[in-house]
Amino acid sequence: ETSAPILELMMRDHLVDIISIRVNQPNAIHLKETNLPANSSSPDGRHEYDNSKIVRQQIEALALRIGTFRKENNIPCCIVINDVANIDIALKCGDLIQGLHVKEKDMIHIATVRQKLMHGKYEANISSESASAVKKIIPVLVGTSVHSIESAVNAAECGADYMFVGTCFLTESHPEKTNADDLEGPLLPGLVRKNLNDLGYSHIPCIAIGGINAENCNLPIEHGADGVACIRSLLKDPKPPTIAAFMNNKIQKAYTSRTEKS
Repeated sequence: ETSAPILELMMRDHLVDIISIRVNQPNAIHLKETNLPANSSSPDGRHEYDNSKIVRQQIEALALRIGTFRKENNIPCCIVINDVANIDIALKCGDLIQGLHVKEKDMIHIATVRQKLMHGKYEANISSESASAVKKIIPVLVGTSVHSIESAVNAAECGADYMFVGTCFLTESHPEKTNADDLEGPLLPGLVRKNLNDLGYSHIPCIAIGGINAENCNLPIEHGADGVACIRSLLKDPKPPTIAAFMNNKIQKAYTSRTEKS
């Protein structure tokens, strides 16, 4: 409810290229009060609700809202839904979204996910248009996250369309990483970029992620990243479009400086 209007503002101003939709896990106490069943149990006996009804409803609602906004305003950005477990939601959204972001551990399923999404989009279109108009390859976007060069190469071989590469800086998304020694660091996206180029995968964007903000967004770009991904530094800022524009400008300057030196 709070993210949608912020995302719409940034989409309207062409400040984002791709949006990966995920919803923060509601706390276990709240879910227990709703009497929702748990999907699994963690080693310490606490319940995990990674695909609870509430979370999935929120993902679908957000995807439909910003997907509709994108389509009605002909905005050139891509929207993907996070997690292969939510592929049914992606299929339900049809052409309002462009694909799915799979977790690192699920990258082996990229080809299967793409096939299912392409078939779903074909079936959705054929109901509203003539068969001849949709008998073509309908592109879908399937990306993943990686945390090492080896994982990135595996992702490329699995057919990833893009990669989120991290963790660059300390972030609430990875509370288990408490100091700099635990991080992959801002150099990794550039190293991944170089290795993928050498192997013939120069077409796959390497996007730095993890603790990216207005102060450090230029650093991964200077070291070879193709772009950066942000969560809290944008969504929690009092003026998200303003800070997004500032970051875009800073990133572009870093990219220009890098290319001039090469």
